[in-house]
Amino acid sequence: MGSGPSTEDIGEQLEKLKADLEKENNDLSKLIERTVQKLNSLKNVTLDIAITGEAGAGKSSLVNALRGVEDYEEANDILLAEEIHKMKRNFYYVRTKLDVDIKSERRQGNFSEEKTLEKIRKYCCDNLAKAGEFHPKVFLVSSRNRRRYDFQVLLEVMGNELDEIKRYVLLTTLSNDSKEILKKKKAAMEALVEKVALVSSTTGAAQVPGLSIVCNIQFLKEKMRDFSMIFGLDEYSLQQLAKKVGKPDPVLSSAIQKTRIASQINNEFVKTLLSKMCKYEGRSVWESILYAIPGLSSRRADSFQAISQMLQRFLDDAEEDAVRVLAKAVEN
Repeated sequence: MGSGPSTEDIGEQLEKLKADLEKENNDLSKLIERTVQKLNSLKNVTLDIAITGEAGAGKSSLVNALRGVEDYEEANDILLAEEIHKMKRNFYYVRTKLDVDIKSERRQGNFSEEKTLEKIRKYCCDNLAKAGEFHPKVFLVSSRNRRRYDFQVLLEVMGNELDEIKRYVLLTTLSNDSKEILKKKKAAMEALVEKVALVSSTTGAAQVPGLSIVCNIQFLKEKMRDFSMIFGLDEYSLQQLAKKVGKPDPVLSSAIQKTRIASQINNEFVKTLLSKMCKYEGRSVWESILYAIPGLSSRRADSFQAISQMLQRFLDDAEEDAVRVLAKAVEN
């Protein structure tokens, strides 16, 4: 398994847990109940993104870029923007089809991509200012090259302006077509580690045969499968990617070396990973902080420690496998 979380990461996660507990007046049962509700809501919550623009402005290109699907007009919907601002909704101006502009400018002499981008951005901002939008958030993107220009910045800004659950929904539904996206997805899932560990070690938890900890194996298994699917390590995602790049399914699935395809994550696999954590000496770094959490017995605290570190290492390994699948997909 991966190297696991650092002492600093562990401390940050547990401090967040302690802060959540304090919000519930140190009532652990209420915290557990609220945590279960939050985890269950992740599959049901929706994130509505309205996209507007003139015909040919690149609305479909932007949707495809967000979905990860392949596929020089300016949208000037200032009135709509004003109404959205009145409703206190976030609004972003996205200039799409940037690859078309760059290709056109290359035909001219003394081409400079940096100056071309600067000119396009200034043109957008100047026209928006004339219409009364003085501090617009303008992003230059291309659906054909999501790794370049402002697409990653757009995702970062959108994510930072959403609450925790909707930010998770935004990031985890993006296409796994770059290491940057995979890293963002991993960070979103890492934020859930202590929540999943808390529920797994307290709600419906039973003695794990052969180990000194208690755990709701079924619940933990389902969450690990969810994490794998978010990384694209499931049959359907691998089949779709194989079809897209024109390679046999087994070629891509062979890149999964440290974890398993989502459907093959079973109770025995989870127990095997947990057993490795029970033997891991580094777990002692959790004890001083866990001692300060009222209502958590020493046995459940020990279980919480093992599950948390196992999940973190599982995410490390799953990210590595997802990167290998991506590399295999683009390999000549």
